[in-house]
Amino acid sequence: MESGGWKMMKLCIGTVQFGMDYGVQGGARPSLGDAVVMLDYATQNGVDAIDTAAAYGTAEEVVGEFLARKTLPRESVQVVSKFGMGIFEGARPADFPQRLRAAAEESLKRLRTGYLDAFICHVPSAAGDENVVSAMSALKESGLVRHVGFSVYETDEAQACVDSGSVDFMQAPFSVFDQRMKASGMLARAEANGVDVHTRSAFVQGLMLMDAEAIPAHLAAAKPYVCELDALCREHGITRRALALAYVKAQSEISHLVFGVDNLAQLKEIITDFGRGVSAEIVDGIAARFASVPADIFMPNKWRGK
Repeated sequence: MESGGWKMMKLCIGTVQFGMDYGVQGGARPSLGDAVVMLDYATQNGVDAIDTAAAYGTAEEVVGEFLARKTLPRESVQVVSKFGMGIFEGARPADFPQRLRAAAEESLKRLRTGYLDAFICHVPSAAGDENVVSAMSALKESGLVRHVGFSVYETDEAQACVDSGSVDFMQAPFSVFDQRMKASGMLARAEANGVDVHTRSAFVQGLMLMDAEAIPAHLAAAKPYVCELDALCREHGITRRALALAYVKAQSEISHLVFGVDNLAQLKEIITDFGRGVSAEIVDGIAARFASVPADIFMPNKWRGK
């Protein structure tokens, strides 16, 4: 969406919590009925994209139940799903297009829709596999999916994704604690190459919003950062959630901020906070204090004792 020459960032609701227990605190997933209510509320209140995956337990089926109710035109919401490299196990490269198409068709069946706005690979290293990238291009040409790309974790993976020349979508982690994609220039590079960027982990799976005493022992090293963030936000009269959202929202190269919720009240708070205005001076000033947070703080795959 364009507004006065600037892209207007939108929210994308993630559904991993709807299909399995997830997050630092491991909260129980909502019922099917509650999840559908949340998807309906989100898409009626400015959220125009849904992120899901076959690997997220029953999440695709939950989204499919929502889409089947047709509370809004299918074209008004983007649906993004993901696949893993396991779909190619035991197959010859010549069979990759058929395997990928079959995976997409299975996702579409669960989602109860005729196409995906984006179908992306969970395994970023595959961006360097020409057989996988070629299969993705063929799938896009089939019309079953409109965009293809990768979910990345590291800046070099983002580089490979952008440089592949055959993908037009990337999902990457980005937050006040994890500023690598901006600092490395990858956000700007992706935009220059026509790659649509969605970012996730704005709250680092909820870690940035936790009370210090509730932070698990294996993440004790995060406590000083969380406490400092809380103190700075209190000083400026804003919540940590509002600051976290505002920082991502300030990046013009990002089209969507992917977030997850456990309940309707939390969803309403995020939508409200996303719409709040926070001055660039405050956002930049606070963010500068966290430009060098160690990776084992903000990268869940480096956490120990989960």
